[in-house]
Amino acid sequence: IILTTGLSRDKIRYALSHRLTPQHHARGRRVVLNTLQRKRLIQWVTSSAANRCTKWKDIPALLEWDCGEKSIRAAFKKEGFFRRITGRKPPLTEQHRRDRLAWT
Repeated sequence: IILTTGLSRDKIRYALSHRLTPQHHARGRRVVLNTLQRKRLIQWVTSSAANRCTKWKDIPALLEWDCGEKSIRAAFKKEGFFRRITGRKPPLTEQHRRDRLAWT
């Protein structure tokens, strides 16, 4: 290789021992809940109205996970799940009630 390329032995050794592109290792803190757990969490929360109203601090105990409220909040944020205040249905007026009965 040295004779055909005209490069020094050190350059050849360096090229063989190092990768072509720099490798970046994972930075920051590791996530507590992996992707499968996050998907299970979203499925569990959206499965019923009672689960949607559950306090975030009570969820780890219900799912038997060893994590805190911050982990649950971070998992919801990562999955794009938001909590909102549910809207109230307006009461039916007599006119609406008659229209519904006439429609059926």
